[in-house]
Amino acid sequence: MNKIYVCQIVLLAAPIYWANVPASVKNLFDRLLGTAMEETSTFPKPHLQGKKYMILTSCNTPFPFSWISGQSKGAIAIWMNSLRRQE
Repeated sequence: MNKIYVCQIVLLAAPIYWANVPASVKNLFDRLLGTAMEETSTFPKPHLQGKKYMILTSCNTPFPFSWISGQSKGAIAIWMNSLRRQE
């Protein structure tokens, strides 16, 4: 876990199955919560500021379920939001 403090870029690469991330990614988020944030009396205090984050994903939910779940819409929205933050 100490490597996450010294790295410059945090890259998360995971597939999306049936509009959800795999259990291993959920487990990673649970384990990193204490490393990435500190509880305070008001809002969580982030510990990993100043890093660049990248998300790589692929979607494999067949139509019409991908459309019903909005799977592609979410991936496109995340991508567009990340582009706006870098400007």
